[in-house]
Amino acid sequence: MATEIDKHFKPSVKYFNVSNPPKADVVITEKESTNRNFQVLTIPSILPSSEKDEFLLQIRASVISEIRESAIKVDSKKYNYSEIWLGLCTVCLGAIFNNYDSQYIYLILAFLIGVSGVTYYFTRKVNIEGFSEFATKVLKLLPNEKENKPDGY
Repeated sequence: MATEIDKHFKPSVKYFNVSNPPKADVVITEKESTNRNFQVLTIPSILPSSEKDEFLLQIRASVISEIRESAIKVDSKKYNYSEIWLGLCTVCLGAIFNNYDSQYIYLILAFLIGVSGVTYYFTRKVNIEGFSEFATKVLKLLPNEKENKPDGY
């Protein structure tokens, strides 16, 4: 059974120079001659077509640890309390459509809708700002692959 990745995999062969290539085979043609024939081994690498023109970027460990610390701070928030305010607002809005005889209930529900709606707006805004701060911090710390392209790419 083929997985989703296997369906889109199109192999391609890419030859690259190895930084420490294996020792070349040396063949001496005559006993006293200094002529030597060298064989250079190129190693094929089978890569998917999406990774054929990829290159490596170097990132310092301190940058990765700084990003990790920021991600832990964002992830440490267990529950988004703004959703409770949204739930209260919608429950009160649904209760208004019920046929109550008292006008005081309509006033209380309208007040609760206003308070919970405004509270939801501002708590949600603070949450979104926290995520956008995290995203901008990560984008500033990570190197830009378009500016750091090696020659030939």
